[in-house]
Amino acid sequence: MGDIGNNKGNRTDLTIYKIEKEAYKNSTSVNAEIISFSYEDQTDFTINTNNHNFDAEAIVVYHNDLLIFTKNWKDLKTNVYKLPIAKGNYSAKKISTGNIEGLITGATYPRLGGGNFFLCGYDANSIPFLVIINQNRKPGDDIFYSSFEKISLENELGQGSQIEAITSYDFGKMYISREFLSTAINGNTFNFPQKLYQFEEIISSLLSTKNHIKSTVTFSPNPVTDILKIYTKNNINSIVLYNSLGKKINELKNINHIDTSNLPKGIYFIKVSFEKTNIYKKIIKL
Repeated sequence: MGDIGNNKGNRTDLTIYKIEKEAYKNSTSVNAEIISFSYEDQTDFTINTNNHNFDAEAIVVYHNDLLIFTKNWKDLKTNVYKLPIAKGNYSAKKISTGNIEGLITGATYPRLGGGNFFLCGYDANSIPFLVIINQNRKPGDDIFYSSFEKISLENELGQGSQIEAITSYDFGKMYISREFLSTAINGNTFNFPQKLYQFEEIISSLLSTKNHIKSTVTFSPNPVTDILKIYTKNNINSIVLYNSLGKKINELKNINHIDTSNLPKGIYFIKVSFEKTNIYKKIIKL
C-alpha cells in the first residue's frame, strides 16, 4: 500500500507498506514492513500545489522491484522510478519517462497473461484513458523506450470520469475504478457516481505484433467512417469487433466487411478468424 500522494510537492515522508496477504485475512491488526523513499532528482520541497512532477498514485511489483509511475502535474508526462521491494530507506532511481499527456492514477502488471503494463488516468480535458506498454518492448528498465498505446475511454466512461485505479484479478480480467466527482463541463454540471468497470485483456493480443499481423491481409479504409473492408485471399470464418475496453460489440460470420457507420467515434479492435489462425487489428472510427 502506498502513502505516496504528494499534491503539494513538499512531502519528505513517502512510504510504502508491505503486508502479507494472509495477515490481513486473519486479523484486523497487522504488522507492515516499511519502505521509505525519496525521488533521486527532487531537490525542491517548497509547496507548489499541482504544479510539479513528484506526485504519484501508481505502484506495481515488477520482477523483484517496485516501480512507481508518477502523476506529473507540471509537464503531464509520467516518470518511472525503481526501488527495492524490501524494507528500508531508499533513493528511488528514475529509469524511464513517457509523454503520456495526462495524469496517471493507477497501474497494474498482471502476473498471468503476458508482460504488458496497464495504466489508467485522465487528461487535461477530464477524458479518461488507458495506456498499454506492450510486452514486445525493448528489454531493460526503460519500459517506455519502445513507445506505448494510449486509448481514450471517453465513449465507455464519459468525459469527466475521474478513474483512480486499475488491477487484474484473474487471468485476462481487470477492474478499473472511478471515484465520485461533481464537475462543470462547458457550463453544465455533471455528477459521476463511484463505479467499478470490468474489461477483458483481449487488448493484449490485439496490440501484440508477435505472430499476429500478417502482410497478406489489408484493412481499408482505416481510419474508417462507414464500411471497413478486409482484403485477403483466404476464407474468413468470422469477424469480431471489440470496443476499447475489450468488450465484444459485434460478430459476423463468413463476410469480408463490417459496417461501422452507427458506431461512436473512437478506437476499436477487430479479430478476423481464419481456419487455422486469428489476425488482430486496431481501427479508428471517425
